[in-house]
Amino acid sequence: MFFLRKKPKDGRAGVDALIAGWEKLQNFDPRERRDPTGRLSDFLGTLEPAIENGRQQFAEAGGQATSSSVNYLLDALCRLPSLPAERGRGVKDSRTQVSGTGPLESSIPGILAAVLDDPQTSWEKLESDVGVAAKVVNRFRVHELHAVSGPGREQVDRLRERTKEMGRWAGRGDRFEGEYAQALHELEDAVTELNGTLDEYDRSHPEYRDYVRRLAGLYELHEVGFKALLEVKPSEGLAAIVEALHSSEPERSQLALDVLLRRGWQPGTIEEKLDWYCAQARRPELRSKAVSELAGLVGQTTDPAMLVETIEPRFAREGLTDLQDEGLPDLRAGLVEHLAALGGDRAAERLAAVMESHTESPGLKVTVIRLLARANAPRTVGLLVDAMSSLETEVRLAATEVLADVHVETSDPMHEAVLERLVFALRDGEPVVRDAAVESLRKHPDAVEHLVRTLLEDRNPAARESAARTFTSGLSPDPVSTAGLTRALADEDAAVRLAAAEALAAQGRIPTEPEDRIRYLCAKQDWRAARQAGPSAMAHLVSLLKDRDENVRLGVVKLLGSLRARDAAADVSHLLSDTSQEVRQQAAVALGAIGDEQQVGPLRAALAKEGFEEVRREIESAIRRLEKA
Repeated sequence: MFFLRKKPKDGRAGVDALIAGWEKLQNFDPRERRDPTGRLSDFLGTLEPAIENGRQQFAEAGGQATSSSVNYLLDALCRLPSLPAERGRGVKDSRTQVSGTGPLESSIPGILAAVLDDPQTSWEKLESDVGVAAKVVNRFRVHELHAVSGPGREQVDRLRERTKEMGRWAGRGDRFEGEYAQALHELEDAVTELNGTLDEYDRSHPEYRDYVRRLAGLYELHEVGFKALLEVKPSEGLAAIVEALHSSEPERSQLALDVLLRRGWQPGTIEEKLDWYCAQARRPELRSKAVSELAGLVGQTTDPAMLVETIEPRFAREGLTDLQDEGLPDLRAGLVEHLAALGGDRAAERLAAVMESHTESPGLKVTVIRLLARANAPRTVGLLVDAMSSLETEVRLAATEVLADVHVETSDPMHEAVLERLVFALRDGEPVVRDAAVESLRKHPDAVEHLVRTLLEDRNPAARESAARTFTSGLSPDPVSTAGLTRALADEDAAVRLAAAEALAAQGRIPTEPEDRIRYLCAKQDWRAARQAGPSAMAHLVSLLKDRDENVRLGVVKLLGSLRARDAAADVSHLLSDTSQEVRQQAAVALGAIGDEQQVGPLRAALAKEGFEEVRREIESAIRRLEKA
């Protein structure tokens, strides 16, 4: 049937037919034909003259060096196979001229000879070293191996299943151990026989390695086209290569980059530099230097419109926005910082757009917040106030921090908005934001009225505590704040009371009135000082036995026990059912010290329900003490 084979086409149509045939061969499933290797033989039968025609067409296209001929070469080379990256770079490095004017050395046969001529080279190594040509041929080879080794593989599979099953019984007696050992031996023999069949097939079919060698001619054709691109002289042809850097097809862009790198080309315009370094940034080995060059390009650009409309969108498309995890410069942050330094309406609009966006990263917004703080423009304050409502903690935190230093005239309505938003931040669910709000409010003396209202009226204990902490420094003491902090000593939340007491101490306004003094000492949880107050402290101490804070209840019950406060015995006995094991234990100790015999009943009732041995021992000890009294 040889006489029925079609004659290879000539001209560019012949190259197109060659590449189309190669692509079909790559996608061909050997299971689709009874004689699959025939498809490979058919392709190889016309390969040599087709490659020769391709050489001529590529040389002519390179000589023409028009935009269309260069694009033809780029299209063809993107579809032709080339050696794996490491070996491919070796081929390109073998050219004698970086500019591409020297002759192309026939280096591919030499590179492949070592692996192709050695019969001991495994097909796994062939696929790794030779690339797609070896993978295509090996697919046909494996299909044939499956056909000739079918019975042997089926036997190995059966023996493996049998061995697996018998392995479950191997430890149940000598008979099972012997059968399992016999099964393992049979499996080993079957595997050895199968491997021998496969090795014999490979020895008797050396043509597969020859197929790989012949298919490698496509690599040489690729190199011929690459050399043609290197030798393009007229500016029209070079411009087409440069234009390909911007291609949306990664293969085309990287091919153009390879050519231009070999030519030693250097970009001139901002657009060319952007294409040039973005293409390099896609290469792991070039990425770090390329990103540094892009950062430099941003710094050299003085046109805000170019930064906003061209460079920044390109960074986003290339995925060059969040590179800190790679240890690379933050290009977006650098760009907005440079934009802010340039100033002008265009820069201000872009910074505002970042803050108003729902898609920009929190990190970029934080950068913009720092820049806006320096600008201190009227619109800036509004953006910062809005940023305090962000869902991202880091954005709220940054806005809260910088509002401490943003100057707004008190006559400006925005000043009141700043104070209200900072006070509102005292309710924030994140402690770091509340702390930042405290620090910022300390720099606003006219915030006292807002803070006192929050301290006394807000339903959120975290907000009341933060409001109290604001007065510990920065704000000068005045009658309004002192009165508010003194009232807060009776707050239902122990943390608020403590913060109020510490603020009064920091202001040098510790209460001197007896009742307020007792509240202050209890808020500070200074139980030793409260003990010295004597009976006057009793009413307030008893009220704290119901406090929600375990440490407060614990401190008070210890103090009442040490005071032997007989009038408080009934209240102390209620703590025998407290949720805290330690409080229950100390309540029993206190009752034993108080010595009120009427508490034996509550103690016995508590003992019947108590599950912790340590608490039971203290209850029993208290009962014994009271019964002896």
